[in-house]
Amino acid sequence: MCRQLGPERWPYTPLRDTLIVNRDHSLLYCPIEKIGSSVWKRVFKILNLIGDGQNASLLSIPSTKAHQGLRKILLRNEVSEDRGKILATYTSFIFVRDPFSRLLSSYLDKLLLPNPLGEQFCRVHIAPFLKRGKAENVKRCHKDLSFADFCSYMAFALTEGLRLDPHFTQISSHCDPCRVAYTFLGKMETFVADTKAILNATGLSFKLITGEKEDFDQENDLSIMHDVIQRTFYYLNRYNISKGDALNRIWQDFQIRGFIPISRRFPYSYHGYRGVFDLEAETINLKDFELSAKAAYGITRSREERRQQRENATIRLFQSVPLTVLHQLATLGGCKSVAQRLYRDVQVGTTSGLFQATPSSMPLPLPWSTITYIHTKAK
Repeated sequence: MCRQLGPERWPYTPLRDTLIVNRDHSLLYCPIEKIGSSVWKRVFKILNLIGDGQNASLLSIPSTKAHQGLRKILLRNEVSEDRGKILATYTSFIFVRDPFSRLLSSYLDKLLLPNPLGEQFCRVHIAPFLKRGKAENVKRCHKDLSFADFCSYMAFALTEGLRLDPHFTQISSHCDPCRVAYTFLGKMETFVADTKAILNATGLSFKLITGEKEDFDQENDLSIMHDVIQRTFYYLNRYNISKGDALNRIWQDFQIRGFIPISRRFPYSYHGYRGVFDLEAETINLKDFELSAKAAYGITRSREERRQQRENATIRLFQSVPLTVLHQLATLGGCKSVAQRLYRDVQVGTTSGLFQATPSSMPLPLPWSTITYIHTKAK
């Protein structure tokens, strides 16, 4: 596999500027965007605080602050003579994820919801690509850019080898896994279990990091919801999008993730759509919206039901993508014939009524591909 990737797939950023070090516990971590990196960056911040005699827990650090103040614990700050020893002797690890699931997550986080990185990416790269051969650009970022449009651009960009933001690049372009013998390779699909195993291997307690939370999964879900709502409200006034549109997109995002049942319609009115509460979305503040979202989350359901809803939503989203684009993306992932088989399977797995809250006047942005769970062993 590594021979197939070749040097052109090596990471854009030198490892010394990427790897995060904790000397107290001999830990070395290479973060990859959209694969739990915010969580693990917070873990390293907590370990540093504990080392300084302070107390902190994982969910007490907002994800927006997870990326701050990490420069001082990068491998680059170690003296040159020590770097080789650290790479050879420390407990090192990376996390990987089904590549299609990761791109779906990138779309939801950076393009479905208002976000400066996604807006620039769309305006500078995707919009000109979609405009080619047309008299005018009918696609507007954060307004009617569909998941299928995103998929088409990604297939083009990855095929052409264009330089992209790390959130959208292939996993193989990060962390140099062909030249670094990482101690552990965790998977996003088993993130909590793998995180516990890595911490246990270094003599650390998962409860020490999480702050003795009885139900970490639920607390983590609620923390994600809080961060998404806070971030969207913060960016709201920077883009040409109504509050009702933005809040409805948050609601859709939470339904896709399995946080909110598909039976719970978007509760507020806007653009002629009448919500459950008959309140105008433009008048809703952050606190009230978060209370509504968390109340919808609080409806009793098992983790398996949430997982099944997330899977069904993903299947429906994948159906909007042309088979040729799916096949092209699958080929880029090293699975030439898998996409066609999965796409055929997707056709019979329709989940109806997923987005009942979407007004007919606003086309639903539908994503682009399908989960494959392809695991190849580097040789």
